[in-house]
Amino acid sequence: MKHAKIFLTFLIILSCFTAGFSMTALAGDDNVAFSFTMKADMKKNYTGDRYRETTRTNNPWKVNMTASTEGKHTQAYYFLASNGIRRIQYSDQHLVKSETGDHCYKAYAEASKQGVSLGCKNNNDVNKSYTVSGYWDEETGGTIK
Repeated sequence: MKHAKIFLTFLIILSCFTAGFSMTALAGDDNVAFSFTMKADMKKNYTGDRYRETTRTNNPWKVNMTASTEGKHTQAYYFLASNGIRRIQYSDQHLVKSETGDHCYKAYAEASKQGVSLGCKNNNDVNKSYTVSGYWDEETGGTIK
């Protein structure tokens, strides 16, 4: 009976320790899938929101446009934005070419401790829509100059 209590106590402590470890990884480098319509006439579109935990502007956000129905080597502008009806841009706009890997960028200080979305717009002012997909992360946990 005494050994069973000691073993049970050990399991409880181990469970708490393991749970604490898994909760500390807030700013990990995640790959959050996105797929949406690149709107015509350079109109903006947005993903759902993610919480940006960091207060460091040099903890970069990232985007990787992996595919486009427009064709190979599609280019589009990507940026971080606030959520809600009145969208506020939380980073510079960056021209990203599809199929070129991860692109990491600084966020504005206003993006700290906020829900953010990935915003995009067509790099060409044309009356044509198409679908883009890839992945992004609101904070990678790294550092960028």
